[in-house]
Amino acid sequence: MAKTTRLMTALVLAMSAGMGRPAAADATNPTSPAGVRSSSRVLVALIGQATKQSRTFRGLIETIEASDGIVYVEVGKCGSYRRACVDGVTTAGRFRMLWIEVDTDKADVDLIASIGHELQHAVEILADSNVRSSAAMFLYYRRVGQRASGPTTTAFETKAAIDAGNAVRTEIRNALTLTEK
Repeated sequence: MAKTTRLMTALVLAMSAGMGRPAAADATNPTSPAGVRSSSRVLVALIGQATKQSRTFRGLIETIEASDGIVYVEVGKCGSYRRACVDGVTTAGRFRMLWIEVDTDKADVDLIASIGHELQHAVEILADSNVRSSAAMFLYYRRVGQRASGPTTTAFETKAAIDAGNAVRTEIRNALTLTEK
């Protein structure tokens, strides 16, 4: 039921944005990225902070914005050991929609790093124009990813996503250290 509701929401958003640039993640913030969105004000603020403070995060946002993708980052639970995950892919018109779920029960730096990690996965998915559904995403990661450790059999990992998350974490910590001095 939730996925059906998300699909209908995505279709309405895509149709209303179909003729021009998609609406920004936060209509009250004109600098908010249009290709990465959230209904959570907390996540919108963290995405904005990360975009300013992390070169890696900013590059991921720019890559997504140059694609046919719209990435929704929402509060959710992926499983007992995963802090964040790409939960699904679908299409609406010329857009591919991806949903990232993140567990917000952790420090902001780690949360931002997790979002950066998942945005790298979004970039990987959007780089392959054949990935237009959750099933195609699963097959894509069976081909290019490695099975993630843990109790699930459907989670995959890539070195690029691990590296992106680590780079974002380091850049955010460095930026925070500079502002504290």
